[in-house]
Amino acid sequence: MAAHIHFWIAAGDTKSCVHTNMEGEAPPTGKVCIFVHYDGGGVVHRHSRRYIDALLAEGFCIAFVTNSGITRESLDYLSGRCIRIILRDNRGYDFGAYRDGILNLGIELECLSMLVLANDSVYAPLSPLAGLFDKMDFASADVWGATDSWQKRYHLQSYLVAFGPAALTHPAFSEFWRGVRNVRSKWAVVKHYEIGLTPAMQAAGLRCAAAFHYQALIRHAQAIVEAESPPPSHAMANLIRAAAERALHAAARRSASNPVIDLWLLLADAGGPFIKRELLRDDPTRVPDLFAWHRIMQDRAPDLYRDVMDDLKRVMRRSAP
Repeated sequence: MAAHIHFWIAAGDTKSCVHTNMEGEAPPTGKVCIFVHYDGGGVVHRHSRRYIDALLAEGFCIAFVTNSGITRESLDYLSGRCIRIILRDNRGYDFGAYRDGILNLGIELECLSMLVLANDSVYAPLSPLAGLFDKMDFASADVWGATDSWQKRYHLQSYLVAFGPAALTHPAFSEFWRGVRNVRSKWAVVKHYEIGLTPAMQAAGLRCAAAFHYQALIRHAQAIVEAESPPPSHAMANLIRAAAERALHAAARRSASNPVIDLWLLLADAGGPFIKRELLRDDPTRVPDLFAWHRIMQDRAPDLYRDVMDDLKRVMRRSAP
């Protein structure tokens, strides 16, 4: 009900919230990532810089959009790495920022081979991003997410969504983004935009898929359970097996699990390069194996681990990581 009310209140409010639009020094490429950021102190922290640098290494040029201010030092870091730096009022959450990034990009969409929407709600990369983008074949689907979800209704999860040429040149793409309202409720954003984007693209005849899709994670869980049980001394293997059994139990009840929260360990084991900040900060569903993130990240991405610990020391309250 609150989502409907806030969506109704924002009716007609689709205007840009951009107050500063700066050109960066980086050259444009055919692959663009609109990266959305928020920090109350206006800082681009090291974990976000690591993610941005990993995207640059994959050949993306960055259009950076912040829903907060930006410090001078962070601006100096961004200017040499971005084609555009956009500062906006904090309205409409990440979808309002995605909209303003798209509409203020300054590059014709038909010139792009890929447009990625990403935000700082994840820690990355836990594994190389090349493994993610290699799965995104625009001959088989027009819109790709890193993961998908069947909660509420089928949709691509919005922390990373990639659009190929067919989607970028389709009228439904521009129609959707021009219609995004500056809603003041997170739940309105989730209901009408995160969950609404995928069916809007599908209704236009565009094909949507996820690189690490839900059914693939369930098949991964089946393979783990069907394999020979690891000995008791293999603690991590037994944790992953227990996570697989829980996932299969939920699937047998046709209960949709959130891949980046409830299935986080299976996703990491399958090569997923992201861990949600919300998961480590809040643990919203109290997953029983969350403590294993320390071992996994220390083994796979020790530099990222140090940055994540610094971020958690800054933001966590009344609990320990």
